[in-house]
Amino acid sequence: MGVATSNTWKIFRGLAGSVVDRIMTKVEALQTSFYLRFTYTYQLRNIETGKVMLLHPNIADVPTGSLSLLITHVAAREWLTEKDAMQLDMANLLRPNTKWVFQRWVQVEVKAVLTEQPLLGQGPLPDWLWNKYASDTFDDDLCLFRCIAVHQGAHPNRCTEQAKQLAGKFYFNDESQRLEAYPKIELSELKKVEEKFKLGIRVYEPSEDNTWRLITSSMTPPLVLYFM
Repeated sequence: MGVATSNTWKIFRGLAGSVVDRIMTKVEALQTSFYLRFTYTYQLRNIETGKVMLLHPNIADVPTGSLSLLITHVAAREWLTEKDAMQLDMANLLRPNTKWVFQRWVQVEVKAVLTEQPLLGQGPLPDWLWNKYASDTFDDDLCLFRCIAVHQGAHPNRCTEQAKQLAGKFYFNDESQRLEAYPKIELSELKKVEEKFKLGIRVYEPSEDNTWRLITSSMTPPLVLYFM
């Protein structure tokens, strides 16, 4: 995998009110799923000494600093609205002690880390995904294991043997074991596959307008995308 692409937006004015609409004008231009990080900086003043300090809460201190995967623009707005409200909650503003009082907002920063996963409702699959697509044209119900094989580095057009090895490992804990006919993996069994291979599986289903609908979502990295 290559270095993740990211966008960072900083706002310095009008921070006493919501910044969600301004950030969403940037977010709505994104064409893949993405992680968001919301952080902010503010100035405090010591009421005894008059000294001022800038406080930039880190991930460990403030929940808003954590990364969250968003797969739709609607979800991004909901997430940003929640974090925006937390930032503006003056009663819970972090301070060293009661001698420090809030003076002013300095900046709000939102970082979007882009992924290679399709953003739901945003059109057909991108070229990079078609190039890694392991199609199931063999009618042998090994599609999921082919997806995992490609995820592990197998060529999409030459992944059947690796898929059978993975199936053997899953069903018998032995890669050399083979079946004459492989059973289809049901959605209810995906958790077992994830635990066996220590990965997450995100399942998409095509719609009539050539977009994709999320069926199941795992947050366990690394992720394998499975298109039904």
